[in-house]
Amino acid sequence: MMMEDDIFYNRLYDKLPDVFFKLCADGRIIFISGAVERLTGFSPDEIKAKGAFWELFSGSGQPVETMTNMLNEQGSAEGIELPIKTNNGSRWVSVNAWYFKEQEPSTIEGTLRDITKCKELQDNSEKLAAAGQLAATAAHEINNQLTSASLSIQIIMQKLSKSSTPEVITRKLEGLQRNIDKAVSVAKQLMPARPAQ
Repeated sequence: MMMEDDIFYNRLYDKLPDVFFKLCADGRIIFISGAVERLTGFSPDEIKAKGAFWELFSGSGQPVETMTNMLNEQGSAEGIELPIKTNNGSRWVSVNAWYFKEQEPSTIEGTLRDITKCKELQDNSEKLAAAGQLAATAAHEINNQLTSASLSIQIIMQKLSKSSTPEVITRKLEGLQRNIDKAVSVAKQLMPARPAQ
């Protein structure tokens, strides 16, 4: 029969956004809070039926091994980011776990925090940074080419001014120069500002 304190803690665990868990030393799940259903779409009983806790994570391997090694060697593993399996794919969680070796039987206890939105924002920021770098590179290249063309036109116009060339050619070259100047201005706007020295 459940004690009043047990009911209180179970209710509290189920309402908190983080998932609380308690494992045997071999990874079998003793307790996992109801918040796991909001995170994964699986009930605590379905999660327990899946076997060892470490099997919940997508692409189990190096990160999980790193975490279990940290638990064995240091007694804790905090802020480990892992993808966890859900009923429609996977989400990212931050795992905090502590290994209580001194008690009998030994247990591993900790929390899972959903960080999927943070990871998506981070990925988007990285993509934007990469796009910005690409735009800056393109702007530098455009600017270099246009500057070279502009210098060539200026040289041609200087030579034409000393000859009896028709004014039509000069006007066309002047129009071309204005277009290049506009393009250079746009390219400069794409380039990141240089830090003050």
